[in-house]
Amino acid sequence: MKELMKSYQDSASKSKLRKYIINKRKTLGFVSLKSMSRIISDSLLAYIIQDRSILNIGLYSSINSEVQTDYLYRKLLDLNKSIFYPKIVANEMSFVKVNNIDELEILSHNFREPKNFLPEDIDKIDLFIVPSVALGSSGARLGYGSGFYDYTLENISREKIFSIIFDFQFIENFEGEEHDIHASQIFTEIRTIKTN
Repeated sequence: MKELMKSYQDSASKSKLRKYIINKRKTLGFVSLKSMSRIISDSLLAYIIQDRSILNIGLYSSINSEVQTDYLYRKLLDLNKSIFYPKIVANEMSFVKVNNIDELEILSHNFREPKNFLPEDIDKIDLFIVPSVALGSSGARLGYGSGFYDYTLENISREKIFSIIFDFQFIENFEGEEHDIHASQIFTEIRTIKTN
C-alpha cells in the first residue's frame, strides 16, 4: 500500500487505489458499518443544524459498504430539509426531490434513484453530499470512475460540496486530477476535516 500511496495520479494507479479502498471497505461488518455511519451522520447533522441557510440538500443512496445514508435522510426530513437525489437520464445526472425513501428504486444503474423525473435547478441546492471512494487533504475526490459528479458539479462552489467517508478512506496526499471536484469538508467517524 505504501508504494501505491507514493504515486497514484495516473489512471492505472488510481484504479488500484480504488480497488484497494473498496475491498477494505467490504471487510467492515454490518454492526461496525451501521454504528460508524450513524456517528458520521450525526456529526454532519450537527453542522447542518448550526447553519440555518442550508435548506436544500443533495444526497445519495448508499450502495454496498459505503457510509449508510438512510438514517441521514430521515433525520434531514425531521429538520424540514428538502432532499434531492441524483438520477441519470440519457447519460446525464440531475437531482430530483424525494419526499419518501420509497420513491427510490434501482433502475438502469447500480444504485437507487428517484422513480420520477422532475429535476431541480442545481444552483438552488445549498449543499451536496457526494459519495467518494477516497479523498485527499485538498478535498480532491476519487470517485468510481464514471465522472458523473465531476461533470455535473464542475461549476458548483466547492464550499457547497461535502463528503462522508470512513476515516481509512482519507488519503492525505491524494491530489486527484484537474477535472476532479473537491469537497470543502469531510466527515469521518473520527474527525471533521476542512480541506485546504
